[in-house]
Amino acid sequence: MKKNDKRFRDFLSHVDKSLYFEIRRQIIERCEISFSCYYKWRDGASTPNANRKSYINGIAVKFGYDAVYPNSPIFELEPSILVNHA
Repeated sequence: MKKNDKRFRDFLSHVDKSLYFEIRRQIIERCEISFSCYYKWRDGASTPNANRKSYINGIAVKFGYDAVYPNSPIFELEPSILVNHA
């Protein structure tokens, strides 16, 4: 995977603090990844594959942000994905 991709980190740096943990939880659950993998993406050590980029785009758009990966499709998420399961 490509290294030093800053798009995911840039997206997370603009996320409202009140939404950060919910967005992180949904990315981890939807992409079926570990916390370690999430932090590797955040730190630019690796990048998500095409399907996971689509999920990340869908989550970003549902929370009112621009697509993180503009050249990837935006996965349409069902409204229930936005329910906080805390």
